[in-house]
Amino acid sequence: MGRPGSCRPWRCLPHDFPPHQTVHGYFAHWEGDGIFDHLTGHWAVAPQSPPGRRPHQRAQRLPDRQPEQANFLDCTKVEADINTNSDRTDRDGLSTWDGGVLKNSVVATTCSWTWPVPGAKNDLREVDVPFNTHDVDFTNKPTSSCSNKYDIRSVGTHEAGHIFGLKDLGSEHDNLTMYQASDPCTKKCRILGKGDVLGLRSIN
Repeated sequence: MGRPGSCRPWRCLPHDFPPHQTVHGYFAHWEGDGIFDHLTGHWAVAPQSPPGRRPHQRAQRLPDRQPEQANFLDCTKVEADINTNSDRTDRDGLSTWDGGVLKNSVVATTCSWTWPVPGAKNDLREVDVPFNTHDVDFTNKPTSSCSNKYDIRSVGTHEAGHIFGLKDLGSEHDNLTMYQASDPCTKKCRILGKGDVLGLRSIN
């Protein structure tokens, strides 16, 4: 990663990036976890070009169903900037997923802070996602004996959709991850449906 000229790699980052040591640290961590190998697996080399034409690469399109993926990194003591009425409070500059008290009819919620950018999509500055662990039971492994527990990965995937700009969907889309109501004891929303994928593709 570098610019033409005399600048050394990792020292030529845009001015609004963190220090180059921090960026390199993230890069090394992701590389060690195989993140880049996973990403490059979604690219394919195009068929051999005719003589005189340069070969090129193209991105593969997303399939209609996306497999679930999860990688736990660490815990946090930072709390989401959302009160017990599920309303936003003053932002602290840190995006946080946590558990706590929300309105008892709310399973989880997403609140975001954005800045307008003329002629472009708003600049996302912070997102907080609290789960209602006071009134709702969550599980990571719904089984046939599950009773009124919500799959935390399904709920998390739904809330992540809001982070990327997807809205809740009505009853005619109850087969999709972004359906407005959460169903207990089901893992179906861990995997995006075709409508969810098309919605993501439409976001500029």
